[in-house]
Amino acid sequence: MDKDYTIDTLIEDIYATLTRDKPVDRDVVLKECEAFGERMSKMLANRLLETRVPTVSMSQVGQPCVTKLWSSVNEPEKGEPLTGDTLFKFLYGDMVEELTLSLSVIAGHPVEGTQDRMTLGTVSGSRDAVIDGCTVDVKSASPYAFLKFKAGLTHDKDAFGYLTQLGLYTCAAKDDPLVTEKGVGYFLAVDKVSGKMHLDKHRMEDPEETEFSLLEMCADRQAVVASSERPSPSIHPVPDGKSGNMKLDTVCSYCAFKKECYPEVRTFLYSNGPRFLTRVVRTPDVFEVT
Repeated sequence: MDKDYTIDTLIEDIYATLTRDKPVDRDVVLKECEAFGERMSKMLANRLLETRVPTVSMSQVGQPCVTKLWSSVNEPEKGEPLTGDTLFKFLYGDMVEELTLSLSVIAGHPVEGTQDRMTLGTVSGSRDAVIDGCTVDVKSASPYAFLKFKAGLTHDKDAFGYLTQLGLYTCAAKDDPLVTEKGVGYFLAVDKVSGKMHLDKHRMEDPEETEFSLLEMCADRQAVVASSERPSPSIHPVPDGKSGNMKLDTVCSYCAFKKECYPEVRTFLYSNGPRFLTRVVRTPDVFEVT
């Protein structure tokens, strides 16, 4: 690898590799293509054959709603089953992420520690990779979600707890010799429609304080899940414009357990997607799913 390569040139090097403006090593290409095929085969087999046991993992700790977390571990059978198109969307996203890592290798950037099991306190998770000595979490994203990463993801716009997840991986790697840039984590976001990429960098101002806060959060989430009592909904409906109707918050809209929290919810199909109303003062002039 060229000594001048750093994670700052990763995206331009991937694009230059694809346009063939950057020469590649034939042996590296063939070796990585074989490895990519093996990973894809294993991933597809896992999706179709493995049964996942619900646990509190690094990808779940940052969930904004503890009710969803409790339900997913203690009463997973009560959640709405995922549809085939949704499962395909998730699988396609995983494929995009694997392809991105392979292109990083072919572009000359060292990719190490892929899917290493990381632990902080009593919570574990599998990180995506260490690229150029940096903790990296690859995210395939819709065009709308991609803009959040491009602007710099913030907690108020993080509906799925990605920042907490990245923070856990970063803290867990503090003594990892593969990670040379400590206290920093990156999202490598990929717009799966346009093919655009963006590196969203997050530096911990006080790594020790951040680690302490994350350890507290992990302990709190595990205590919630260990309880025999389902927590009350922690995220509440919001006004649907000026109609007087109330709708589910974005976080709740994507939740498989929304009908457990709000059995009265009604679903209306708008041009930009479904809207879940918990109170209907003015009936929308769109199709209602019954």
